[in-house]
Amino acid sequence: MRVETQKGTKKRFETLKDTEDAEGAESLQFAVDNILIRAGICTKKELLAEMQLMRVKMGTWQN
Repeated sequence: MRVETQKGTKKRFETLKDTEDAEGAESLQFAVDNILIRAGICTKKELLAEMQLMRVKMGTWQN
């Protein structure tokens, strides 16, 4: 994944490794899930069910 970074007045592009992308996405999802749970918008059970549904749709579901 290419990301644009800015250092001072110079812009540059950096390429992140796939593992860094996955870790960043996973930690962001974890943060969003915690916010939803704490705000009372949905329960942990609902979020887990939604994740399982998405995995089934994407064909990555594993028991």
